Amino acid sequence: MRYPKIMMMMSLTVFAYGCTDDTDTSTADASMAVGPDMAGLDADSGLQFIDAGRPVNRMDSGSLDMETGLQSACLETPPPPSQPAINLQARCRRGGEPIRIRDLRDRRCPDWVDFRDGDGDGFSDMREDVELSEVVVTAVYGDDFAVQDLDGGAYSGLWVFSRDRRLDPDVRPGTRIRLWGSMFEYYTLTEIQLTPESGGLEIIGQAGEPLPLLISDPARIADGGDLTEALESVLVEIQNVPVRSTAPDCPRDFDMFVVEGGLRVEDEVELEYEPARGDFIERVVGVLHFSFETQKIRPRSDADISVIHCNGIPDKCEASECVAELGDVESGELVISEIQDDPRGRDVGREYVELYNPTDRSISLNGWWLQNCADHRVDLQGRVQPGDYFVIAGARDRNTNGGINAQAELGDLQLSNGSGSLLLFTDTGVLVDQVRYDDAAPWPRRETGQSLELTALGGDNSNGATWRAARGEYGAGGEGSPGRR
Repeated sequence: MRYPKIMMMMSLTVFAYGCTDDTDTSTADASMAVGPDMAGLDADSGLQFIDAGRPVNRMDSGSLDMETGLQSACLETPPPPSQPAINLQARCRRGGEPIRIRDLRDRRCPDWVDFRDGDGDGFSDMREDVELSEVVVTAVYGDDFAVQDLDGGAYSGLWVFSRDRRLDPDVRPGTRIRLWGSMFEYYTLTEIQLTPESGGLEIIGQAGEPLPLLISDPARIADGGDLTEALESVLVEIQNVPVRSTAPDCPRDFDMFVVEGGLRVEDEVELEYEPARGDFIERVVGVLHFSFETQKIRPRSDADISVIHCNGIPDKCEASECVAELGDVESGELVISEIQDDPRGRDVGREYVELYNPTDRSISLNGWWLQNCADHRVDLQGRVQPGDYFVIAGARDRNTNGGINAQAELGDLQLSNGSGSLLLFTDTGVLVDQVRYDDAAPWPRRETGQSLELTALGGDNSNGATWRAARGEYGAGGEGSPGRR
């Protein structure tokens, strides 16, 4: 299926037999700047090649929490795996060597083709007839597929569009082929088109499936990420990420969900997995792809995804006028860790919201604000020390607020009983954290006076299954632990 503004991205792999770099790999690490000027790149010590013989990191999902019945990974997100190195230096062919995908796609190479869309119709103004003597297939989606240079690396991926022709069933991940056809850009996606009249492929042989490139920080390949251009049409893998949103395009549905870092995962192959908010993705492998103006990973089959279910539910797809959407990227400097929306007695004065500082630095709240989706807000001032709490209550007076030691007042921000929204922003308007709490499963059942407490301070507070009804009196207002644990 063809969509406007679609760019697909595919697999970057490194094989055990090595590569044919024409640069000194002892200085292979280099940073990448997406843009026209890529000469003279500085070293990026965080990235280099993955050794194909080295096992990919796998996380331990941890033990079962007896109180919640959830795996520990649902409550305390394990740290991301260390980032294997990626070579981002130009690796252009030497004289007499066959042309490769990277020679055509990397603007630092003499063979780079400058595709431009002068009339804005989505198609590049020119096409280039090319022949690739040997590439490896990394993924197949219907009659379209993706290939890359045998030795992988940045700019080695290419999408193949088989227009009006049936794909040979022997073409599958690991198949080595000779490929020729018309190369162009379609809404910034570099692709080669095979038609019955022109273009074709010849199967050379079968080999093992290429290895995916592990990306430790999903944000680097999400919208605006620094690796999206270099890893276009490259097979990638991410690990240890919670599901943040299951309806990112509501009220439209493009079969995508969002994980940590704002990266989308698209179900183009009818996966058995039905995403739920708060689920923990141990690993997902797929082609980095661009469509509907967003970056995403496209798994090839059910074998490409491993999930720990955390008792969450899919997001309700209801049109919203909220300033932030479910699944929007959160900076996470502070965490909304407790909510008292229905205290004993009158709500006015006795409601409160607790913020927790999980970082190792003191955070100034000057200029920050807390609001709901109805745009009622309270401006904040003060400072939160590392590992400390900041309580915002209906009143500062303990005789009025039900026994709370509060540092600020909610003002005009009132908390809806049972279900509501809280969004925290920095002084520059960056979304720090948001919670859309509810009184339906998987959120806990509560009696009047019981606050909502985050079971584990490192848990995904967008998932109702990670919250509990508070136990333990804090004062006349009810049960909870405002400002402490």
